[in-house]
Amino acid sequence: MRLLDTFYTSLNREISWLKSSFWNWGMISFIPLFACLLTWYIFSPQIPHDLPIGVLDQDNTSITRQLTRYLDASPGLHVKENYVDILEAENALRSGSVYAIILIPKDTTQKIKTQKIANIVLHHNAQFGTHSPLIQKDVRTVVGTISAGIEINVKTKKGETPKVAQDTFSPLQNVLVTLFNQKPDYQVYLASALIPTLLHIVAMMTGAYIFGRELRDKTLKQWLANIDLKKISYPSLSVSILGKMLPSIVGFSGIILFFILVFQHAIDAPFWAFIFTFIAWFLFLTLSILIGGYFSTVALSLRKGLTTSSFITAPAFAFSGIGFPLFAMPESAKIWANILPLTHYLYAQVSLLQMGAPYSKSLIVILGFIFFILVFFVVLHITILRALSKPETWGAR
Repeated sequence: MRLLDTFYTSLNREISWLKSSFWNWGMISFIPLFACLLTWYIFSPQIPHDLPIGVLDQDNTSITRQLTRYLDASPGLHVKENYVDILEAENALRSGSVYAIILIPKDTTQKIKTQKIANIVLHHNAQFGTHSPLIQKDVRTVVGTISAGIEINVKTKKGETPKVAQDTFSPLQNVLVTLFNQKPDYQVYLASALIPTLLHIVAMMTGAYIFGRELRDKTLKQWLANIDLKKISYPSLSVSILGKMLPSIVGFSGIILFFILVFQHAIDAPFWAFIFTFIAWFLFLTLSILIGGYFSTVALSLRKGLTTSSFITAPAFAFSGIGFPLFAMPESAKIWANILPLTHYLYAQVSLLQMGAPYSKSLIVILGFIFFILVFFVVLHITILRALSKPETWGAR
């Protein structure tokens, strides 16, 4: 009964603090929800389309004009401008007005008619890791289509049937079988990974704030008022910590559940995969709150706790293996990546929802999160007790 009173006192105190400010409550509810919804909306087109390119047609014949029309008709491309001057085209590319320039040399048609190789030159801005490969793919497709049409037309004029001409032109063909993210759908691929990343940042900073503010405001003893500070029992401190964390856990759990339902409409995966994803995500954010609380209490400063949390979480996505393959990273980067919890959560989510992997792939991650939740829960006890013994440090920003 004593433990329940301690738990409810801590919980009610936290709820009262949340009610004291619209923004306090928003930190664990509508603010992260809005940020995640905005991310999902940004990627709602699923595939980038109508990427602006320019064409510099120095030949200006029926064949090259047909090439320009085909480029503009490609779903991923939009011929924004037909340039007549090379400097004008270069300036457009450097200014970001277009992402690529297609240069059609002056003698292109003449080379085609004399059965010589005619080169179509693509100048593209490779700084954009998403735009550039898509533009290259669409340009190769268009040029390949027109090239094949010209070659087949030449062969049919020599007496071959269109079917034979097509077969002899392409005696060896690729058959590509896309197993995962077949569209490709950037909403499924990137947005579904960025949303847990955003919540990870908010959850860790929330943990740093809800514990660190007790130090900043010199209210650590008020929070633990129901506990005999001369003889603190670990069960009493445990329920006080749980009471403080519960509103944040409930708030983030509601956001997780909402996006699990959103993912269900966008991702074709079995129901049990979403259940395991919810469990892994819930544990992941609970661990994030605990780690944030640890940073503030071990540093005895709210400011240092928030700074450390942002330092850990902000670049975490870069190390997660989503944007750059984990196996291709240097060994030191791999070590850092494997320390970060986001790497392991996203591995479980992608395995379950996008790759159709068995639940055993995520079970290891779930068990790992449970283990480290217990570890940081115990460590948080130690750092809070240490903070209690140093009241002269309270009030630091």
